[in-house]
Amino acid sequence: MNDQIEENLQTRFQQEKLIFNEERIKIENELNQYNELLNENFQIKSKSENDKNETINLSEDSEILKQQPEKEQMNQTKNDIDTDQLINQINKLNEQNKELIDQLEILKEQLAQSNNQDQINQLNNENNQLKEQLESLKQKDRDKEELLNQIEKLLNLDNKEILDQQDSLYNNDQNEQYEKAEYENQIKQLKEELESLKDKRTEEINQLNEENNKLKHQLESLNNPLQNNSQYENDIDQLKEELESLKKLHEKEKQDIHQKFSSQINQLNDENNRLRENYGKK
Repeated sequence: MNDQIEENLQTRFQQEKLIFNEERIKIENELNQYNELLNENFQIKSKSENDKNETINLSEDSEILKQQPEKEQMNQTKNDIDTDQLINQINKLNEQNKELIDQLEILKEQLAQSNNQDQINQLNNENNQLKEQLESLKQKDRDKEELLNQIEKLLNLDNKEILDQQDSLYNNDQNEQYEKAEYENQIKQLKEELESLKDKRTEEINQLNEENNKLKHQLESLNNPLQNNSQYENDIDQLKEELESLKKLHEKEKQDIHQKFSSQINQLNDENNRLRENYGKK
């Protein structure tokens, strides 16, 4: 806003400067015209003085003129008449110059009183407006400065609280990161357990499929009587062989036990007989 005001003042100053230069040029032109008129008057006056001197000389030489012919006297009379006319013209020009000078002064005064006064009044009004705007801006700047001071005080008061909040947020962030890592580990473990369960489930399914196939074969065998009878016969023969083998083994074990017990009995009998013999000798 201050820059805008300064720019407006500069613009107004340039405009006033242009107007002043135009008026100055106009007055200089009028003064030049006046000087030209003065020069003309001066030349006319000089010529008039010369004519006067010539008239004086002519008066002094009047006696000589009387002695001249009549034609020369008539020429001199004509020159005197021309001189009087020039003097009258000079006087008229002087009066006109005086009138022009008076008119020029009046015009200058009128111009100064009209234009300058209007311009001065306008400039005063604009200056007053600019002063009011500047004062308003200064007041706004003071209000802003006061507000900034209050904000700075509040910021200084709340600085510790903000730092504590930042620390708390940082700690919460660290905790969240730790919980996130732990959660990811749990998810990883659950995925591994799930894969393991899938593998076990696959094995169980495979086992069930194998058992199912076995049951299917058994069912098919049961559904086939001839094959079933043949299998039973083979089983019976195998059982008979196993039974026979078990009998032989049992018999052998009985014999071994009998021999073992017989040997032990014989040893005991021999020991008893020896003891008896020893007792009888005593």
